[in-house]
Amino acid sequence: MLLGVERGSVRYRNGLLALASAGCFGLSNILKKLAFDHGSLLTGLMWISIGGAVLALFSLLIPRVRKHIRLTVDKTEASGKTLYFINRIWALVGGLLVSVAIALGHPALVDAVQSFKYVVIFLGAWMLLGEDFSRRALMRKVGATLLMTAGLVWLGAAAFARSIPVDSGRPVKWGV
Repeated sequence: MLLGVERGSVRYRNGLLALASAGCFGLSNILKKLAFDHGSLLTGLMWISIGGAVLALFSLLIPRVRKHIRLTVDKTEASGKTLYFINRIWALVGGLLVSVAIALGHPALVDAVQSFKYVVIFLGAWMLLGEDFSRRALMRKVGATLLMTAGLVWLGAAAFARSIPVDSGRPVKWGV
């Protein structure tokens, strides 16, 4: 999506799909938190896995999806399959760590920290790879980085404010 914005080729429909995808991603983290709050971590992970498997099986009801999967598997070389399974193992470990973080904390804070990885990728591309950004693209990336940082600060400040104990015996007086 961001690459399309840089080239000026983003369509309205793609923006709506990206927004719906982001909403579903956030909703999934909230549902994970509810599952962990109403049961143990392992029970929650079990139900989340069962739900994901059922949803994946429903996608196989679409003939076009089945055909695409079959063609992709047939064209992939053995080394590509090995790399794919290594990637899946890393994704499993990352998913488990995110689930533990959601179980222990707040889903919005976990989302904000996950989004912060793009800041690290941006800085790594700039410093380590010597990526050259146009002025306009650089301003957009810096703006997005500042928005993510502001969101993290806001979430941290809200969590700190909630942790301050309130003296219920203190009289409240309004006015000057």
